[in-house]
Amino acid sequence: MRRVLWALVPALGCDPIEPAPDDLACREAGYAIAARTAECTGNSTLGQDRYERFVKTHTCIEWSGDDPLFWDTSGREAADLWSCAFTIRNAPCELVAELGNDIEAWLALDPGCSWVAEPKDQQ
Repeated sequence: MRRVLWALVPALGCDPIEPAPDDLACREAGYAIAARTAECTGNSTLGQDRYERFVKTHTCIEWSGDDPLFWDTSGREAADLWSCAFTIRNAPCELVAELGNDIEAWLALDPGCSWVAEPKDQQ
């Protein structure tokens, strides 16, 4: 029976893995603001409102894995694009209350946020 199953695996195949969207790290930062707000306040509507404010006030910076600006001279990533969302997602609830609707303050929590989003008025 095992041989039959292994014989079917190549025949069934898998869908190819699609690359992540170039603005995913930015969107994750916005999602992190919404999620942390909802968790700390118990108000998912407020979380959604803050995400929408993020989208209205900021533009996502797109990054491609083959962009030379993304890599340093030794071939390592020059910036951790995911640090922004990670830091926001782990912000203490006391800080979440303090940050409120100030999206700039949220994005100032981690230097990596400047790599993924910029205010719309700076374009």
